[in-house]
Amino acid sequence: MVAALATVAGCLIPSAPEFATEPPLSPPQIVDAPGLTRPRVGNIVLVEQGNAQSELIEFNIPVDDLGVDETLQFNFFVNGDRDCVQSNGASDCAQTENLRELPPSSDRARRRFITWSRSFRQLGCNRVELYVTSSRFLLNGNFHTPARDGDLAFASWWVFVRAPAGSTSTSDAGTGDSVERCPYIVP
Repeated sequence: MVAALATVAGCLIPSAPEFATEPPLSPPQIVDAPGLTRPRVGNIVLVEQGNAQSELIEFNIPVDDLGVDETLQFNFFVNGDRDCVQSNGASDCAQTENLRELPPSSDRARRRFITWSRSFRQLGCNRVELYVTSSRFLLNGNFHTPARDGDLAFASWWVFVRAPAGSTSTSDAGTGDSVERCPYIVP
C-alpha cells in the first residue's frame, strides 16, 4: 500500500517548471583614464569660434565591457533633451544621427574605444552626452533608454565656444562663467 501511495504521489507532484532566463547583465563602463580618455569626462573644452583647428573636437572614449560577444550601441547627444518623449509620431527628439555600433570583440582585455568627431561653432556652452548600452536603445519613446533596464553607461562634457579674439560681438553667451550660465546644464 505504501508503494502504491508513493507511486501515486509521484504522479501528483509535477516537476519544477523551467523558466527561460536572461543572461546576466553586464553593462558597459566608460573609463576616464589619463592618456586614454580625450577629452577627460566632465571637462569643459574651450574652443575659439572661427578657429578651424580648435572647432573640431575628437572624442576618444575607452569602454570596458564584460560581454565579449556583445555588440555595443552608443549615441552622442549635443544639447539634447533628456526627457524628450516621442508623441504623435514626432521625431524631433530622436537625434539618432550619431547612433553607432561597436562589433563584438574577442579581446580578453574587453576594452573597446569609441571615437567621434564634431565641429562646434555655436557661441556659448554646448552639452555633449554619451550613452552606451549592450542591449540596444529603444528607438521609440525616450531615445536614451536601453532595452534592458540598468544596461547603460553615461558620460558628459561641456564644449564652450568663445567669440574670436578682438571680436566686437556682444553675444559671448556667458564667457565670463561658462558653466553657470550654460543653458544646457542639468542639475
